[in-house]
Formats: sequence, C-alpha cells, structure tokens
Amino acid sequence: MGLGDIAGMLKQFRNMQSQMEEAKDRLEELEVEGISGGGMVTARTNGKGQLIGLKIDPQVVDAENVTFLEDLVVAAVRQAVEKSHELMQQEMQKAVGGIPGLGAMMGGKG
Repeated sequence: MGLGDIAGMLKQFRNMQSQMEEAKDRLEELEVEGISGGGMVTARTNGKGQLIGLKIDPQVVDAENVTFLEDLVVAAVRQAVEKSHELMQQEMQKAVGGIPGLGAMMGGKG
C-alpha cells in the first residue's frame, strides 16, 4: 500500500465523517409516528428516537382503567422508536454506502 492509497483512504474517511454528521443533523429534524388503539394514542419521535410529542384522544382517558391507557402509550412510543431506529439505520447506510466494506458492516450491501 503506497502513500497515495493511504491519502485516498484518509480522504474517504473524512468524507464519511462529514456525511455521517450531516445524516445525524437530518435525523434530528425528521419525524416518525407510532400509533396504537386505532389512533387513540399517537407518539412522535425524531429520527434519533427522542420522544417529541404525544397525543391522547380524550375518549381513552378513564380513571377506572388507567392500565389500558398506559399500554396504549407504551405501544405507540415503542412503534415510533422502532421506526426511528429504522430511519437512523437507513440514513447511516446512505452516509457510508460509498465506502467499500463499510456499507455491509452497517447492514447494507456495501
């Protein structure tokens, strides 16, 4: 491996770092939703999996059955977080997709 090869690899690495930072910034701005109970509870997360919103239909609020509401909230949040993880994986795959070998390590075809 010559100096030119090493310089090329360093350039690729710097480009990848820049692309990954851009992907992280995009993830913070992207939103996904998780819905449970036929839409009675909706949770929103950003692409990083951080909960940014929760909507609860007043009809589901019942002091006699708080457990049901808790289960709906957990289900909606879980779904939103799973979607955000999928989105994160896609964005990171895009960022490293051009680097041979790294794309495969991130779960893609690289």
